[in-house]
Amino acid sequence: MTTLKLNYLAGYKCKMILLVLGLLSFVLATPDWQVNPAEFENTLNMVIRVELNGQSLTEDEDILAAFVDDECRGISFPFSFNDDFIFLMTVYANTNGETVTFQIYHLETDQIVNLEETILFIENDVHGQVDDPFVLHGSILIPGDMNADNSVDILDVVELVFVILGEIQASEHHLAVGDMNGDNSLDIIDVVVILDLILYGD
Repeated sequence: MTTLKLNYLAGYKCKMILLVLGLLSFVLATPDWQVNPAEFENTLNMVIRVELNGQSLTEDEDILAAFVDDECRGISFPFSFNDDFIFLMTVYANTNGETVTFQIYHLETDQIVNLEETILFIENDVHGQVDDPFVLHGSILIPGDMNADNSVDILDVVELVFVILGEIQASEHHLAVGDMNGDNSLDIIDVVVILDLILYGD
């Protein structure tokens, strides 16, 4: 077998391994939300748009779920409509008047986000329409976004340096997004990591 063929096969195998690892990481990371419609007698339907940090979703692999207490009562995946992503969701229950809460799994940041709005379950109710969806709001943490402006740039580096020097008092937000190496402290290593993120991306 020629060297060219060996190199081709080696490259192909590497690509297949990376593909499998990528699929496994997605499966392992996504939450195990499940609902069994047969267990419930009543439903309501929703057309939903989700905004995180004031911006509409840009990914079609996020997962939206509805809950009563800790029990999953509905699951939906987004689809593109008029340059936006919306969710069509059926929520299940046996009792009217239950409070329904919502969470979304945000794939890009690998975060489960509690959304702000709730509804009361009323059988056969409808919330939202395709051209006027029910909007759910939430906030995600962006690693490196020290000043919480939904982007990572040199201003975040400046704020991190000020925090390290004690010129700005460190907040829970600073520690949550600025501890880039996960050592529960803010130091020069975190500055280097954020600079690398700005200059070279992921």
